[in-house]
Amino acid sequence: MSNETMLTTAQCLDKIGWGSYQKRKFIQCGLAWTNSQLWVVLIGIILSSISHEWDISNSLRGFIGTLYQIGMLAGSVLWGYWADRYGRMFSFKKSLLIVVIFSLFMIFSFSLVLFIICAFIIGIGVSGELVVSGVVFKEFCPPKNSGYVTALSSFFGMGGAFVALICVLVELFNYSEIANWRLIISFIFFYDLLIFIYRLDMDDTPSYYFAKGSKENSEKILKKIAAVNGKDEAVVALIDPILNENSVSKPKSNSYKMLFHRDHLRASLLLTVIYFTKMFGYVNVLMFMPRFLSEYSKLTQYIAIFIQQLFGIPGVFLAAYLVNTKFGRVKTLAACEFSAALFVFLFLLSGNVVLVVICTSLMSLVVLMGYGCLYTVTPESYPTEIRNTASGWLFSAARIGGIISPTITGVLLDIPGGKEIALAIYSISFLIDTACVLFLAETRQNIIK
Repeated sequence: MSNETMLTTAQCLDKIGWGSYQKRKFIQCGLAWTNSQLWVVLIGIILSSISHEWDISNSLRGFIGTLYQIGMLAGSVLWGYWADRYGRMFSFKKSLLIVVIFSLFMIFSFSLVLFIICAFIIGIGVSGELVVSGVVFKEFCPPKNSGYVTALSSFFGMGGAFVALICVLVELFNYSEIANWRLIISFIFFYDLLIFIYRLDMDDTPSYYFAKGSKENSEKILKKIAAVNGKDEAVVALIDPILNENSVSKPKSNSYKMLFHRDHLRASLLLTVIYFTKMFGYVNVLMFMPRFLSEYSKLTQYIAIFIQQLFGIPGVFLAAYLVNTKFGRVKTLAACEFSAALFVFLFLLSGNVVLVVICTSLMSLVVLMGYGCLYTVTPESYPTEIRNTASGWLFSAARIGGIISPTITGVLLDIPGGKEIALAIYSISFLIDTACVLFLAETRQNIIK
């Protein structure tokens, strides 16, 4: 697809402008990101709770966490590829439906084996929430309002804080004979069901139709956006000549081959390492946080996790501002990753619950800032026809990091001094992440169609 084509749909969206249509998409895509963070935090909390029902070691917890990440790896590859081949909404809706169905099965798990199977399949579904939603919103958002793409990451913190709050309330007020973890998953099941219903009326993006050569459908969606935003006939009439037949491209046959073409090789290699190391370090701090705080009561653990997740929300809005200044995407991202390494190391040295909460809350702030930057840089680094394939590939790299690290952590936590070794390894992974970020090309000047 030519540079001219890359600009045309963006020009239409900028001419139409930000309005009610994008506000609804911001919420719909944002709720998908709450779901992604929510389930990572929830799996960690559940794994610390089911030991009352099934006797499991730290190593087995790590194994279950690894299977969940393997599910996310498989889903990252599949949903990203299917979103480019069959449409964004094909992946965006069906992935959540899988989460809804198997979270219901998880509530009634009568054995550890069934629980593990449900966790694996939920991982497949949840990966679609993360892989597809950012690209969907990016392709509906006018380029001049691209700060909202970074702000979307605020929903990560909301999702983590929401599930932690549910855990606090269940811990305080569950006087029934139902196990706390089953009750917590019940609340999340209904939450996901409501999100799924809210998502049913979503359209596919004009960029997807345009990349597939369907000028008519692309025009139709753009005119719908203009109508919902209350634009006059003069603005709507501009869409037809901008989306001329000569600019419509044919779909590419081998998107993975294009991903490692010389034009994209540097970005693909660097981003692959960044996604791997960032997830390697962060997923275990989330998944094993209850274990790291095991010397404190369950209520204290949940309150600490709630504060950590809540603290990440303002950081995303700071990132949304910084990435659109002269500081740019790359410098902001590098500063976030280096700070994450620092705060994980300080967590290692913390001796009481107050210092632990401070260090991990600051870590949550900079990590979510970093994700906001990274999810802005990623789609800006690739053309439309391989954007979701790139997203799927990179989230797959992240999942490999997530697959390896829980098993390592589970084994380490079963040996003396293992907690300190695990946290030191995660701090180093963030430093490697930082070094790779410094070699990325700045994308602030790029316009995404």
